[in-house]
Amino acid sequence: MHNHYINKLLNIEDVIVKKIDHANTFVKIYLETKPHVQICPCCGSTTKRVHNYRYQTIKDLPFQLKHCYLVLHKRRYVCMCGKRFYETYHFLPRYFQRTTRLTAFIVSSLHNSQSIKETARQTNVSTATVGRILDTISYSRRKFPTTISIDEFRGNASTGKFQCILVDPIKHKTLDILPDRQHNHLVSYFSCN
Repeated sequence: MHNHYINKLLNIEDVIVKKIDHANTFVKIYLETKPHVQICPCCGSTTKRVHNYRYQTIKDLPFQLKHCYLVLHKRRYVCMCGKRFYETYHFLPRYFQRTTRLTAFIVSSLHNSQSIKETARQTNVSTATVGRILDTISYSRRKFPTTISIDEFRGNASTGKFQCILVDPIKHKTLDILPDRQHNHLVSYFSCN
């Protein structure tokens, strides 16, 4: 009964929490799963034969203002064809040492313009890891015409006396009106669109 509540707290299903260790700077949560029939990635047949076990330490979201590690007791299965393979988990991508939700949290931090160094410190990963995650983020950018004209005019925006207008000089169309003409706002606008 208690394991069910711990699973709800961790928001991870189909795992059994065996032990929780609290230290001054981190929390280690020891997990294991029940054995299931597995499909061989090589030949496609099913197997329940366990070859061996190993522990894998996985970084997760901070818990109680401490670094959190999930210590997973993983099974390696063996198929009749001789292929050995690990079982898969919905919260852990293959070959990763961090949970899916930790990666999503890092992406969210970067989206909110938090620095790479601060994101790495907060999530207990290296700055190189945050940089690799940043390289995988894809987002759509607004398409601008090959030529644009930028001008300023006296407006009535609450951000300042002058506003900035972007125009397509070939089609004679207004593309956008920005609330001010400051350099940092223009850089932010063109890097986000």
